[in-house]
Amino acid sequence: MLQEQLWDYNVYQFERDQQWAPEIVTGYQLKNQNAFKTFRTLFCDLLEFKDNDRARETLEKAYNKNDNRLLEKIVGSCEEKLRNKITDQGYFEWRAANTLEALRKKIDPLTLSGRKFDQPALWPLIRQVSIFVRGPRILNDITIVDLPGISDTNESRANLTKEYIKSCDCVWIVSRIDRVVDDDTALRLLSTYGRVFKGSVAVICTRSDDNIANEQQQLAEDLQSRGQDMARFQQITINLKTIETQIAQAKSKLRTARASGAQAVTKNAEVVRLKAASVSLKRQRLASLVQARNAWVTEQLQEKAQHNLPAGDVLQVFCVSNSHYAAARGLVKHEGLTLEAAATGVPALRAFALTLPASKLLRELDDYKSNLFVFLKNLELWVSKSSVEPRRGLMQHVKRPYNELTKHMLPRKGEFERVLRDTITTPMRAVRHAATKAALEVTAGKSRNMHHSSIRAFIRKRGTHATSVCPEQCWNEEFSEVSSDKAMSAMPALEAELLGADGKLEAKAHKDLRAVITVLRGTQHIYWPSSFQC
Repeated sequence: MLQEQLWDYNVYQFERDQQWAPEIVTGYQLKNQNAFKTFRTLFCDLLEFKDNDRARETLEKAYNKNDNRLLEKIVGSCEEKLRNKITDQGYFEWRAANTLEALRKKIDPLTLSGRKFDQPALWPLIRQVSIFVRGPRILNDITIVDLPGISDTNESRANLTKEYIKSCDCVWIVSRIDRVVDDDTALRLLSTYGRVFKGSVAVICTRSDDNIANEQQQLAEDLQSRGQDMARFQQITINLKTIETQIAQAKSKLRTARASGAQAVTKNAEVVRLKAASVSLKRQRLASLVQARNAWVTEQLQEKAQHNLPAGDVLQVFCVSNSHYAAARGLVKHEGLTLEAAATGVPALRAFALTLPASKLLRELDDYKSNLFVFLKNLELWVSKSSVEPRRGLMQHVKRPYNELTKHMLPRKGEFERVLRDTITTPMRAVRHAATKAALEVTAGKSRNMHHSSIRAFIRKRGTHATSVCPEQCWNEEFSEVSSDKAMSAMPALEAELLGADGKLEAKAHKDLRAVITVLRGTQHIYWPSSFQC
């Protein structure tokens, strides 16, 4: 990480090309500033980085002399700072608190960068912050991770995100509802992971109540102009105007009744009833407007994402309002109208999360296999300790499932290799020459159509780049397009073959176990009292 930061600093500070496009210069300038801030944050306790001038002078001397001693010194400084945090699991630090506010006070200094460099902060060295909840309902089965953006100016953070995503079962793209439809980062994530995470990509649109309370009519007209059906909103508005008129009339009658001293109680009850009806209609109108905008945003995202998803898949979109959900549950106070819990979208998101315990299912499969072998071994041990005459014959039946299961599982490696060879390896070898030819054609096209400074920028950024005149491109994807298309088209066949083989193995194991149960039932009068049923 420190070596990359040095490289980012030096490229802009000492190797800047006057022919670079303004967008390229801006990109490297941001990296340069980020690297310098990282050095000052981590090493402000060192004399060489005590202030900005000394830090720049130190970095310039190291660059001019091509001196690696500076890198060795700052690496040693990091190791010293982390010395008291070494555990069996690597570098680790534990913080605990009873409330979220107290926990934030403890972990924010470790994760947030400050403006003052009076003492070293460790946030550039922190790879991951894990937050655990006592007695969680969902998090026993799911780990939710908030990652840096893949377009983060800190390339180390962006690469960490990309590597971590490879180990995930599901990707949730979170963005505010007022910008998600045109959010470049969200759309880029969909294009990158939509097909890879087959059916396991969702978009979470937060703050679904934003800009609605005071601009309802304007938002309704805007949504209607975009083709959204606003009939329910308009009907509720008409009903609300009728109720408001009735409230005004009832108040006038109440004032008259109070003045004459007659029927004041009845008139007051009527005003209270109408006001309650008015509040109910306002809440319904708010909910209808939220629902209409949610529907429009969902349609727009699903339409834009369709070509980035497997055929037949529909993007999962959830529009949520945490503040209204907390108010509906009585956890916080909320000024003005409050959505009902179901209208906030949070219950729907929770229900969706409960369907994603992939890691738990995998652990259960491992536990099942382990428990099966333990059961068979215990059964064998029990029979071996028995002093009853038919023990020898029973032992043969008990040992058979274990021996057969072991025998059945041995060929699984060979079967997997065969399936992988037939569905992936052999077809990939068959298109090797075509893939090489296509990659060379892409290279030639880049050389003909792109300015040499842009080509250098692509190389510096490892084949991925974008400018105001050049849209987002990934050369590595273009080079390997033929091979990747072939591999992706073969994945369904590979999945079907492996699932079929697993099904056969499961059927054989069940058959052998049922045979043992049959034998045990035939001998239970010898081993157990007559009241015991096997």
